[in-house]
Amino acid sequence: MTVFTPLEQTALTAILEESVEQRAIVEEQLSHSSVLSRENTGGGFFAELDVTAGANRLNQGAKTLGQNVYIGVYGLQYGLGMILHSTGGYANLLEGYSVGG
Repeated sequence: MTVFTPLEQTALTAILEESVEQRAIVEEQLSHSSVLSRENTGGGFFAELDVTAGANRLNQGAKTLGQNVYIGVYGLQYGLGMILHSTGGYANLLEGYSVGG
């Protein structure tokens, strides 16, 4: 099982703080998940997640969580935006993207 990096964990914590209605389900899913792959895009990153089957599902209308989540990163003037994507009710992709002025 591949664990979350400190940046990924910080992003997920910030997203959970914004996602009050879905928080308990997302926390449960993330406690039973691992990182399948990581991609550094040069302007951000993608971390593909694998959630253990049988975890409670998110509301089908919740395709993305973290619409307004930004974290400061040393050396980046505007930091990174963070989004947690889901498919079929399961978190499947953490996206970090650079923010410009």
